[in-house]
Order: sequence, then structure tokens, then C-alpha cells
Amino acid sequence: MSESIVADFEYCADQLSSHDRDRYLIAMAAKGGLRKSLLALFAFNSDVANIRAATNETMLGEIRLQWWRDQISNAFAGASKPSGTAGALYDTIQSNVLDASLFNRFLDARTSDLNSEPPKTTDDLLAYCNGTAGSLTQLTLQASVQGDGNKNLSSISTKAGVAWALTGLLRSLPHRLAMGSCPLPQDMLQSAGIDWQYLSHRHPDSRLVPMISALSGLAKDHLKKAQKQTRALPKQATAPLLILTLTSMYLGQIERAGYNVFSPKVATLNPAWRSLRMIWSLYSKSP
Repeated sequence: MSESIVADFEYCADQLSSHDRDRYLIAMAAKGGLRKSLLALFAFNSDVANIRAATNETMLGEIRLQWWRDQISNAFAGASKPSGTAGALYDTIQSNVLDASLFNRFLDARTSDLNSEPPKTTDDLLAYCNGTAGSLTQLTLQASVQGDGNKNLSSISTKAGVAWALTGLLRSLPHRLAMGSCPLPQDMLQSAGIDWQYLSHRHPDSRLVPMISALSGLAKDHLKKAQKQTRALPKQATAPLLILTLTSMYLGQIERAGYNVFSPKVATLNPAWRSLRMIWSLYSKSP
């Protein structure tokens, strides 16, 4: 392996270690080529997810998303290879059988990040979760199974991705409100008599508790269905599906905090406990 290729994947690892510790640990739990593929896919996700925070200009965000579309198209076409995260993703696309439409669906869903408005309905929120985390999960599973057991990947990825993304959106609610956006659906907000623009990122609104509880229940339902379906997948799919272990832990945190996602108990997870649970899941093959 050339020095440039090694440098690209090391760059991805450094970025994930700093900005997405959960997915960094998931990638490091994999072995060999799969680890490199997960590092590239997760670093790509991290870069795209941070576009909103990196710029307040919608047009600049759209330009960055288009840049990624071009990079992915070039990678599938075998055009000249870039460096950094894009270079690692290029090698991952070239060395795996991945569905190009999943990248397009992922980037299309991410365009809504550039809009501060909440999703109109709960179904819209779930569609966003599936388009982002669901697409990414399916790509990681495609890289894992390499054609073995692909029949149910779409269904499993949808359930696992929705559970993971929905849980993450709930946990990040204070941060998102501070950034001037809100992931909670308008239909639920209106039913609770809440104008999201007046929600404080510092002080919880008690009217949010039933809403957080309901969305947590929805995430838990998707989680349980995903866990049931993943039992038929080969062992090499275990590492990417560690998101199910983490989702379960985070949902437990939210529940123990009384569905108050503003609680300090929700913001952090004991690193030692997280690592132990991930190790247990990895070696028991039951995410």
C-alpha cells in the first residue's frame, strides 16, 4: 500500500477520533480492509454532517454537497484520485461493490440540513433518518458482507439507521437549538402548542417531555426490529452493527433522565462502560 493511501486513511481516523468518537470506535472494531472502508465512509459522513456548522451560507453548503457528488461520481468512474477523505473514499468505492444510488440518496437527504425549519411531519423526520443514517448503514453493510446475505440489507439498514439517527437527533437537541435549527417535527410541536423558534437551548420546556418520550419509543421499536433481523447476517457484519449497541445505551440514558435531553446525564456516556458493551457485542455477535 502506497504512503499516500496510508496517509488518506490515517487522516480519516484522526478526523473521526476528534469529531465522531462513536463511529471511530466502531471502525476500529473491524479488521483489515473493512476497517479502512468504515473509516472512509464514516469520515465522509462526518464531513457532510458538519457542512451546516461550517457555513451559514446555504449556497456554500450546496456547493460543498455538489463537490461531494462530483467526487463520488469520479470515484465510480475511476477518474483521477484526490487526497484526504475523498481519496480514502475513492479507494473504498474502487475496492468494494457499493451502490452509487445510496450515496446520492444520502446527499439528497443532507440538503435539508441547510434549512433551519423543522421537518413538517413525523414521517418526514423518519424519511430524513433513513436517507442519512439508513443509507450510510447500508453502505457499511455492503462493504462488510461483500455479496453474502445482501437480501435483507435494505430493511435492516432502514431500521438500524432510523433508530440510530433518531436517538442522535434527540440527544443533540440542545446543540441544534443553539445552532438555530430544530429536528423535532412540526406536527408534534403544534400539537404541544410549541413554537420551536422560542425554544431555549439552555432551559428545557416541560412540554417537550411527552414528545421526546414518544420519539424515543419510536426509536426503540426500530431498534428491536433491527436487532431481530440482524441475527441472520454473517459475523463480519457485527462491527458496523455496533450502532445498535450504542443506540440501546443512549436510549437508556434518555429514559433514565426522564426524557429530559437537556440533562447532563444525556450528554455523555461513560467511556469505559461504552467500550465494555461494544467489546461484549463484538465477541458475542449479538449487537
